[in-house]
Amino acid sequence: MRPADCPKWEDDKDSALPGIALAAQSFAKFAERQNPKQHILTHGDIKVWHHRLFENTVPKSYYAGYYRGVDPKHPCLEADVRVGPNIGTPANDVERQMKEFSDELGRAINKVDQFCSSQRPMADRIKAAARIAASAGGSIIKIHPFINGNGRMARLVMNFFLHRYLDIAIFAINRPKDPFSPTYEEASEVAMRDGNFAILYQYLIGSIASKLAV
Repeated sequence: MRPADCPKWEDDKDSALPGIALAAQSFAKFAERQNPKQHILTHGDIKVWHHRLFENTVPKSYYAGYYRGVDPKHPCLEADVRVGPNIGTPANDVERQMKEFSDELGRAINKVDQFCSSQRPMADRIKAAARIAASAGGSIIKIHPFINGNGRMARLVMNFFLHRYLDIAIFAINRPKDPFSPTYEEASEVAMRDGNFAILYQYLIGSIASKLAV
């Protein structure tokens, strides 16, 4: 059972942002060493990235890099999360869902790798990259596996695939405020509420088109 005195991890204070920015730079170097063109991303990588980004900002050490769940050694992780009216996966089911997501993602990566390794028009490559990025990022948004920092992890994962297949990145670590329609906020809400990633895919297509036009 979750203790009553577990500290809340709300939005990061401004004083923590420089530390997160430095951690993001460290993450970028870490990701490059993994060779994002060949690495099969797993949920274990996502845990490592979360820990690297937030280990110096969390109010309790094991909030960084650990999923929500039922664990006597980490009792404060037995918590549900809510974004407005939308609720993430129950804590006792997060581990299972993330492992299933990881297995499905590995199969999807192999398929997209094969697709993009052949001679394909750029429009087809963009659609394939946006589709796997939306599915991966949307799944993290839907599950919300961590106490906090889920949106940032979703955006890092989406960038991972856009870099892998298109050599671009469209997200900063903070929540974007972009002019595209639909907005990122709308796309995220539908992903978490309904598990529908179509609007996030549309958002990515618009963002990619704008990025490649520059």
